[in-house]
Amino acid sequence: MKTYRLFYLILWLAAPGWSYSQQVPDTGDSDLFEFHNITKGTAFTGFTGSASTRLSENEDVLLFKIVDQEKRAFNILLSGGYMIKKRLGVGMALQYDYLRNNQTNEDSDGILSVVRQAGSGFSGRGFIKSFIPVTPSGRINLYYDIGITIGRDRLLSESLTENVLTRTYTTTNSFSLGMNPGINVLVVKGFAVELGVFAAGLSNSTKTIYVNDVKSSEVKRSDLDLKLNILALTIGFFYYFKT
Repeated sequence: MKTYRLFYLILWLAAPGWSYSQQVPDTGDSDLFEFHNITKGTAFTGFTGSASTRLSENEDVLLFKIVDQEKRAFNILLSGGYMIKKRLGVGMALQYDYLRNNQTNEDSDGILSVVRQAGSGFSGRGFIKSFIPVTPSGRINLYYDIGITIGRDRLLSESLTENVLTRTYTTTNSFSLGMNPGINVLVVKGFAVELGVFAAGLSNSTKTIYVNDVKSSEVKRSDLDLKLNILALTIGFFYYFKT
């Protein structure tokens, strides 16, 4: 079922570009033809992101009850690049993550705990991006990009239980090398929608935890994953322009 949903979503995104491509003839001398084939000297910029809000009262979970909770989070990814050859470009992407969470918990003995969390993360990614046209006009393209990502996440958590304050500070430094395939649909001249799938190949991270300013633990992790994660789809909006 998930595969069918992905297929229908790709068709839905591709439909405007496919319909528009039938209205304008493809000629080798046309500026429109050259533009939509993403020629050398074309620059591009785009963004994607997400946001969430969670408000709850008297929510029962496995080991305790959340008396009240207010949680807000968002992330934004900005990217840009330049085509050094026809259908081959290089670029850079920057991502910022934000988290704020305030909640009151009640355990099975009726003891209340006030928990506050504040987190942020920043990562940068350099990549090369290659396009493979699906239609003669070049308005619909498959693409893949290979890149290196370096990131740092921080999370500060405070828990107040029976007038005892526990402060936990967590930092995570990460490094990854991976390939992300997807589909590019140029809906109108210059503007495109891209549907991508995360396919992390090699990743490494180090997580360090401090409790009340004393180092508590350190976890180092390395992973090799060659599977496509179709549950981690991203939809980005891009603008392509000649320089």
